[in-house]
Amino acid sequence: MVGARAGAPPLGAVGDPTLELLALLSEEEERGGAPVDAVVVRVGGREDATWAAAALRWIADHGRRAVLRTPAVLPRALLRAVADTRALVQLEVGGRRDALQRALLGPGASPMAGLLLQAQHLEALEIPTAAVLGPLVGGLADAAELRALASHVAAANIHDVHTTVGRMSARRFAALGEVLSAAALRAVGRAYGFDPAQGPGEVPRRLPSGAFVALHMRATTIAEGYGLRVDACGCPLSCATAPAHAPVPLSGPGLFEGVG
Repeated sequence: MVGARAGAPPLGAVGDPTLELLALLSEEEERGGAPVDAVVVRVGGREDATWAAAALRWIADHGRRAVLRTPAVLPRALLRAVADTRALVQLEVGGRRDALQRALLGPGASPMAGLLLQAQHLEALEIPTAAVLGPLVGGLADAAELRALASHVAAANIHDVHTTVGRMSARRFAALGEVLSAAALRAVGRAYGFDPAQGPGEVPRRLPSGAFVALHMRATTIAEGYGLRVDACGCPLSCATAPAHAPVPLSGPGLFEGVG
């Protein structure tokens, strides 16, 4: 995944995003010994639209499948790039309440209602669309919350979903501290094994393996109960929606095609 990640500058923040993509994919393909088939571009907010549009076009021009993952309603320029490249759009849905959605997915996250309204617009444009349920937080994502998320996604006529169980970083816990009650914060701390008064520390905390599996299975079961397909192709990228594509080599005469 490339793009807006916590604590890191977005792609293109210090240069041409296509050159950064070229370097990243070349390194990955050299390490793996095979072409990268799909590239996930994460957009944290509307301010990322310019570099993201350039990245999607470069990815498609080089025969890779483009996947745009975002918790934000797409501005017009980025929507055009998505339509032109037939990229899969994965809408990130973390919480019913607007404040919780932003705490989990960043200040650029749009309300869930706006995202799901956009999903219907994307469907009208015949743009493949899926949802990411999460990050699901231990001690917070109970059955009622999971049912609400799944039912709203299903009502938006989205069929394919991926679920993610979140780690607990100091940054995320601080954001949750602005929107959750003291009792809810204590429940999160218990789930991840730290004292809420001290926080999770510098290294993000994972849920214990048993709790991780239980939360993931509960989310999957509830989602499927609403008719949603969870990782139906065996991976998070809804491969059934993928158009035909053939990767262009990133070395040799075509190295700089589409760059600039």
